[in-house]
Amino acid sequence: GGGPTNAGTDSQAPAKNPVQIKLTPDMVRIVDPPTGDRSDSDEAKNVVDGDPDTSWTTHSFKSSKFGNLKAGMGVLINLGRPRNLADVRVETSSSGVGMDIRTGTTDPGDNSQGDQKIVDTYKKLGEPDADAKADGTNRIFSVFDPNTQYQYVLVWLTELPPNDDGSGYKVSVNEVEIYGY
Repeated sequence: GGGPTNAGTDSQAPAKNPVQIKLTPDMVRIVDPPTGDRSDSDEAKNVVDGDPDTSWTTHSFKSSKFGNLKAGMGVLINLGRPRNLADVRVETSSSGVGMDIRTGTTDPGDNSQGDQKIVDTYKKLGEPDADAKADGTNRIFSVFDPNTQYQYVLVWLTELPPNDDGSGYKVSVNEVEIYGY
């Protein structure tokens, strides 16, 4: 026999130290509302593969606000069940990205109509007047209410930085990590 006598009676709840929640490709998708052509879908897996060299890259737009064609684009994360969350960490290819975290109660559908519904219904977390554009390529969003559980988390890009080569506006999202309890 032997072994720990308190097996199964883990007394660490509620945990104070957040742990990284393992995200798998089936838990993430790209949200590309109209007029998007939703051609980026196969890149969603790149933001959760733990490899900063792979990414989801937006198309190039004529202006920083997605060419004024749509409100933005993002990565929708379905955690599979409601969880208490600590923060979201996002690594992008360049600084100056307008970005915020939103949440909703459901994924209304992996299609243009569903994506528009996400734009219309998901609620922005954190300070309403918080500066969405920040310097640096590694951003940490600690915007979650400790007394609320979240299942659907949207990393929402609202403004794009100029492309490195000077043509248009675009960015790559290299990694998205969620830490929770």
